[in-house]
Amino acid sequence: MILGITIIILFVTVTVSCRKDDVITLNETSLFLEYRDTVTLIATVHPNQNSNKKVIWRSSDTNIVTVTPDGLVTAISNGVATITASVQNKKQTATCLVTVTDYREKWIGYWDFVQKNFSFDFGSVSWDTTYYLGKISLGKTSYTLTIEYSENSSIVMSVSKDGSLFYDVRHTGGFAENNRVYLRFSGGSMNGTTKWTKDIEGVKKEESKKIVIK
Repeated sequence: MILGITIIILFVTVTVSCRKDDVITLNETSLFLEYRDTVTLIATVHPNQNSNKKVIWRSSDTNIVTVTPDGLVTAISNGVATITASVQNKKQTATCLVTVTDYREKWIGYWDFVQKNFSFDFGSVSWDTTYYLGKISLGKTSYTLTIEYSENSSIVMSVSKDGSLFYDVRHTGGFAENNRVYLRFSGGSMNGTTKWTKDIEGVKKEESKKIVIK
């Protein structure tokens, strides 16, 4: 007696879905900023269907450049730092190399200062022309310069990118072409009846010496 055996073979197709790792990119990979400049970096996370797109921002040196949770970058001081963006709880990152220059640096150094004019409401005063080798240095606070324009006189003034100098309405000035600076100081007596104006000019020098001309 012969028995018949039927063998049934089933083919099962298995589909495996693999999700690609998240990728983050920035709209800029390098930036060149001046002191006080700000710029916003934009991070894009792929794939777009990722439900968690919270971006974490970090600066390698906050003394040079800072970054807010929204990607706003602010230049603080001279140097180079890296801004890193990453997806929360993920390993992937994107970076932007930021180089910062301080616009005040070009005015730092030794200057020959001379008082060009000293006048009162009732007339002017004559004096020997004396050149003083002073200096300009970075102020202790942001946006300022310390200007030593005579042996016993100095002033801390705020300076803008265009070279304008300001302390108050009676103490102003500015930098000009050919490494020159102009200062104008004015004031009055205690009773306010006598007004005076003093004009000072300076030329940037490398020589460390005083010159007195009579």
